Amino acid sequence: MTSIDLLSDIRAAIEVGRLAQRNENFEGAIASYKNAIKLIEAIRSNSQHGDLDSAPDVAAYDFMANYGCAVMTEYLANGDKAQLRRAFHYYQQLIDSPYADRQEVALSCARTGLLSDESLVHGELIKRFCEMAAGGKLSSHAHLLLGKVFETYDKDYDSAKSCYLKAFREGLPWGLRFYSTLCFRHGNRLVGVLGSILATAVGPVFAIFKGFQAPYAPTLQPTPVSLER
Repeated sequence: MTSIDLLSDIRAAIEVGRLAQRNENFEGAIASYKNAIKLIEAIRSNSQHGDLDSAPDVAAYDFMANYGCAVMTEYLANGDKAQLRRAFHYYQQLIDSPYADRQEVALSCARTGLLSDESLVHGELIKRFCEMAAGGKLSSHAHLLLGKVFETYDKDYDSAKSCYLKAFREGLPWGLRFYSTLCFRHGNRLVGVLGSILATAVGPVFAIFKGFQAPYAPTLQPTPVSLER
């Protein structure tokens, strides 16, 4: 198989994966992305195609295929911690890619790391991912996750409460909900009850203006690098 044929097959596999993803055929999507990864590995292990290893197309396709696998693995995990850990490691490999939205990938690392209980082992690493994602469009979710790591890993409830309130101020009503729950369990129960009532009241208002926002929802957007060449 020629180099051009391999690149065409990789591109086709990614296009099929993205189409399957948009059509919510998630099993088909992950199978296509994994096929693309196998073809890329064939390029890198075969000296005959060594000139392609550093080609921009291959690097972009490598990112898209692995990002697609990460997103699909996370989505299909359905709470399975082993699968979430697999997604966590996929995302970790992408954090330094020039094609990555660094904030989004960092938040995905933090989310899957927390939900897979990796934060119990790698708490400081998960916190660094949260801090990388803070300060931009995903800041509210980053602060919510950071608060959860402080709560579960460090048992630092004051820092956790501070992060939850930041998430709320940045537009995520779950921040107030998490803050209230933590106050009720480890602080002032009255504040916890009042905060919970307020969170219930303001939740629909936030939903009207910002849409519904789940605290840990994974992204299901197609991979963000264009296939146009």
